[in-house]
Amino acid sequence: MQKLKDFAGCLKEEAHQYDSVYLTPHSWTSALQSVSSLCKLVDHILLPMGEIELSKFSLPSNKKPVRFGFACIRPPGHHASSSLANGYCLINHVAVAATYALEYFGGRFGDAELVQDESPKSSPKNSYPFLRNPKPQRRVAILDWDIHHGDGTQSIFWNDPNVLFCSIHAQKAFPFVSGSSAKSVGGPNAFGRTVNVAWTSHGMGDNEYVYALQTLILPILQEFQPTLILISAGFDAATGDSYCGNLSPVNGFGRMTTEILRVATEMDCPVIASLEGGYKQSVLVPCVASVVQSMVVFGEESIMTRNENDERNFLKGFANDALVGTTSSINHAITGSIASSIDGVCPTAVKNIEATRAAQQQFWKCLSVNHLKQER
Repeated sequence: MQKLKDFAGCLKEEAHQYDSVYLTPHSWTSALQSVSSLCKLVDHILLPMGEIELSKFSLPSNKKPVRFGFACIRPPGHHASSSLANGYCLINHVAVAATYALEYFGGRFGDAELVQDESPKSSPKNSYPFLRNPKPQRRVAILDWDIHHGDGTQSIFWNDPNVLFCSIHAQKAFPFVSGSSAKSVGGPNAFGRTVNVAWTSHGMGDNEYVYALQTLILPILQEFQPTLILISAGFDAATGDSYCGNLSPVNGFGRMTTEILRVATEMDCPVIASLEGGYKQSVLVPCVASVVQSMVVFGEESIMTRNENDERNFLKGFANDALVGTTSSINHAITGSIASSIDGVCPTAVKNIEATRAAQQQFWKCLSVNHLKQER
């Protein structure tokens, strides 16, 4: 018993070195399983797009490539930087997945050459494929709609022109950093690659998020032309989860997902969502269901992966009676059209969005004054 107490004390002492980090004997294993699950999902979606024979690599061979996927993993990751755990996050899963895609998948993913690792240390069972592309065109977009700013993700890709990081978040919430404002636009080599829509008041809902997406983020996304879109899918902006947000599980998250999928399909770009924040199971379940259902209803197959520690509890949650009967509502919400109208949008939200537009105009043609005049 004394050894266990000493061990628990060591974990507590280690956790105190970081901001809002809590450790158990299983924390590191869970974090590793989570990032492994997400990278495996990247494999499942990107490798078949190249019409490559996958049988010898222990990956499924799909006649029709899977374009969308959801990784239901915990702990979350978007607060973790390259060298520091933070805000419940030990490893930044989305950042690892983005880097993995940039390193191992070139071009439009289908243009790459698959090469087997034949090093002496590798066995047929453990050998792993990697991709080479003589003309790499690698661009990853990360969309973070967690109520908290993805400060870790932003710091990792701050000066990387190949990664677009867009975040919609409450400015007056953890991690309370100045770098979460609209004025933060990226490093010297990546101006405009960081896009922050920072709500300066709480309670922003469906209209505000959809308006920000339609009038600002999606046009930037289309101009950036990513080869992979990763969503840091936190659901703590949902009504009933936190004091900061007021997004409905179905009309909010389901519709945002559908709009992202529409734009992604036009660009022939796969989309992978990865679970971040969200703390009340009764709220989290319909939120996740609406995103997954959006992927299914949109007309494509999808994959959902889970790390082993979360699988049992999450499946139990999915069977919860609260979810029964929501499918028809989800279908109706995500198949309807969304007008990028300012009607019903909170004036403060409009002001916040315009602040981001002003900070980004010089970097994106779609936001320039002349371009907007031509559209009108």
